[in-house]
Amino acid sequence: MANHPNRSKTARSDSAAEFYVKLQKLFGEGAQSALARALGALGDRRTFKARLLSISRMATGVHAVSGEMQAIVTLLGMLTASERSALASLENADGYQPHSNDRSAA
Repeated sequence: MANHPNRSKTARSDSAAEFYVKLQKLFGEGAQSALARALGALGDRRTFKARLLSISRMATGVHAVSGEMQAIVTLLGMLTASERSALASLENADGYQPHSNDRSAA
């Protein structure tokens, strides 16, 4: 288990709960899947399954929420609804080509 050595389980749990709440506010139902898709649209080269597993582990406190993920979720929260909609449409745009290792699109 890849946990930060100086972080207590309580701190990880609090961070995970805060992360989970932010995801629900941003995306509602299916928040973890929506974030995994958004990360792919933003250029994350991992497979959809790998992105989703990472998000799930952070949201449940199995892994600490990384600073990078906190920043991404915070920035996504600053986008307007129309900007988030435009981001979501990137994945559905004509000619969108998923990264070659993204098996979720197959």
